[in-house]
Amino acid sequence: MEYIDLDNDGIYEIKIPDRIAINTDMGSRPEWMSLFKWDGNAYVLNNEKFYADNNDFLIRLLGEYTYQMLRRGTFISHCETYRFYLGLVYYYRGNRSPSYLQWILKHAKKDAYIQAAESLLKKLPSP
Repeated sequence: MEYIDLDNDGIYEIKIPDRIAINTDMGSRPEWMSLFKWDGNAYVLNNEKFYADNNDFLIRLLGEYTYQMLRRGTFISHCETYRFYLGLVYYYRGNRSPSYLQWILKHAKKDAYIQAAESLLKKLPSP
């Protein structure tokens, strides 16, 4: 965890690193970053700043997702974790085709993922 001024505006963000739990092999656990920005009263989650333009992270996550699909066939034991995080990244990038988040609503078992996906999908404009 560290304080860092990512956008050089003189206001520090809080950066909290984590890893996406895909399997027990640490080499295949992409890093996730939670970024909090100061809104004048409190630090609030602002992952959009990091994930909207971070092509390296998206490429690594998609590469690991594809590798696990090929390795395990069409079934991935952690499929909902992959799809949830891919859905978040695409959401932060302004993608208006939320197929990963919709998949979470239909197939995920983890309530936290389902609740987050529902909340994000409500914020998207109607087609």
